[in-house]
Parts: sequence; structure tokens; C-alpha cells
Amino acid sequence: MRRGLRRFVEDQRGFVLVFDHRFVFKEVPGGARIRVDCPDCRREVTMVEKQPYRQFILSWIPLWKVRQGPSCLECSSCQARFDVPDALRPGPLRRDADGPEV
Repeated sequence: MRRGLRRFVEDQRGFVLVFDHRFVFKEVPGGARIRVDCPDCRREVTMVEKQPYRQFILSWIPLWKVRQGPSCLECSSCQARFDVPDALRPGPLRRDADGPEV
């Protein structure tokens, strides 16, 4: 390596900033908890309602929530995630067996 280039490389001091996002799943307070057979692991487990959101991170330090997604049910054994059935949805999103909104 040439002398000038070696000095340049040795004198460099710096750092790397990593900007990224990740998905985080938090349990919904007062959300659905049902005991069913999981289609993935085929065990009788408790499915817990979770709320996903995208979190902005800077060099592996979480900073703030970027966007929130629709809630889902997560298997307590294999962590597989499934859509929440309409019968478990609260309020105006819930549908009767006949189909009309309540």
C-alpha cells in the first residue's frame, strides 16, 4: 500500500448509522384469548390477539412507531399468526352469521 493511502486509511475515524424498520407485535389489552387447535402446529393452544406496528429504528435503537396494522391472532406455541375472525371483532366491524353489519 502506498504511504499516502496508508496514512489516509489510518487517520479515518468514523461510524456507521443504520436506518431501518421492523415489525413488532404487542398483545392487545382486553383482546381475544381463545383456546383452539392451531392449524400449523396441530396442538390445542391459546390464541392471543396481537396488534402489529412498524417501528423505525436507528442503529438498532427503536425510535417511534411508523404505521399500525390490523390485529391478528398469534399461536402461543409456534407463534404462527392468523386473521381475527369477524365474530371476535368488536363494535361495528362485527358481522352476524347472516352477514349484515351490526
